[in-house]
Amino acid sequence: MRVVVLLALAVPAIAHADPDPAAVRLGDANLEPEHAHDVIATLALGGGLTVGFGVSDAVGRGGAGSLRLARRMTPSALLTLEITNATSLHKPAAESAVYADTATGLLVGGQYYVGPSFWLRVSTGLAVYNQQHHMTTDGVHADRNLTGLGTLGGGGIELARFHHVSIGFELFVLNQISRDGVVTATGLNLDVSVF
Repeated sequence: MRVVVLLALAVPAIAHADPDPAAVRLGDANLEPEHAHDVIATLALGGGLTVGFGVSDAVGRGGAGSLRLARRMTPSALLTLEITNATSLHKPAAESAVYADTATGLLVGGQYYVGPSFWLRVSTGLAVYNQQHHMTTDGVHADRNLTGLGTLGGGGIELARFHHVSIGFELFVLNQISRDGVVTATGLNLDVSVF
């Protein structure tokens, strides 16, 4: 009789156990994503550092930012289109004016959620480095634009999520590769995503 009573008490507890989250994710892997989360827009702003390799006078710190549009391809993978910029400020020793050099990329790539709130991203496309008041080999100051291949790698973490908005931190490294050398721009940003 005691066995029957124990079974009667145990069966409802077993029947109402929460499903394994990994099993739920696997079950949903082949389903289309929810319509409200198909498109994600992200704005990220913060500070950055730029260093040039083979590109003279390409060093400085300043602001950095990114504007991304993403389309969810699977529950953990996004296709991204972004414009990313890092601006470095410099002031020649004999002048009072401050000049801004910019590394800008128009890139297509992917973002992958490694965990519920941690993601990595890579992208490639066109990048332009604009250097103001550059000292030429003739000893003259002039602006120059270097256009070439752009590559980007980065990662981020979501700190908070409210209904259709998330806030987090992200880090990126943008490389602009041209015939003159490589300009590497980094950014540490606070981001806000709307989905």
